[in-house]
Amino acid sequence: AAAALPAGAAPAAAAKEDLVLPAQGNGVALRGAVVRRGGQMVLELDVSNQSSTPVQNLAVQFNKSSFGLTPQRAQLQLPQPAVAGGAPVPVSLPLTCTPQMVNAAAPPSLAVQAAMKNMHTEHVFYFVVNVPLEALLTEDGGMEVKDMAEAWAAMDDSLEVRHVVSELPGAGAAVDSVKAKLGARNLHFVAERELSPQPGQIQQLVFFAAKTETQFRFIVELTFAPGVNMCQVVIKSNSPPVSELVKQCVGRILATP
Repeated sequence: AAAALPAGAAPAAAAKEDLVLPAQGNGVALRGAVVRRGGQMVLELDVSNQSSTPVQNLAVQFNKSSFGLTPQRAQLQLPQPAVAGGAPVPVSLPLTCTPQMVNAAAPPSLAVQAAMKNMHTEHVFYFVVNVPLEALLTEDGGMEVKDMAEAWAAMDDSLEVRHVVSELPGAGAAVDSVKAKLGARNLHFVAERELSPQPGQIQQLVFFAAKTETQFRFIVELTFAPGVNMCQVVIKSNSPPVSELVKQCVGRILATP
């Protein structure tokens, strides 16, 4: 059996956010979050209804986006109708990445514009889904040490994106804790080494590799110093704008208790 992840390593259930308020949806409201579950991207939704018409069938469509996210089915059928005064009805919408739906012309973004149609009333409402980058990261995104070293050396230093994460929570600067936390989100540990920039000074460098559903690869270098509750983050990829998204993701994960 697989070993249990240390406390704080496993991703907490994603907090759903308001996507559609009743005034926008003619009484229909949506709360949701994109998560990764069992190697699959899923939009988890809670559907509630304040109108007099029960709701059970919704059509959904996504616009083109940076990672080409697309619903795996165009119709969303609730397990039971959402009725006025009733509890929100949970439903899952599996997602995939479709090359034809990638918008390469716009700056990289994790926001996806979506539309939903209430099939009972024909009312269409629009909303934006903010996708956490880790939901896009694959289970097979690791690299061998040799391959990572070659990939790192092949990319010019001008492609680096740097960031300092300070005030790491709890034992946040403990390397094993960081490995577990990032590994649980498909940022795969590759290697670590010690560096002595000055006599008596030791730094620990830890490297991770990851790949998105769109086959975009990047490498993350974290630098820790003993007794210092912070770390330097360096991201290398062939697209600094996407690395900026990675920087925000890694910083958020490291800051999570």
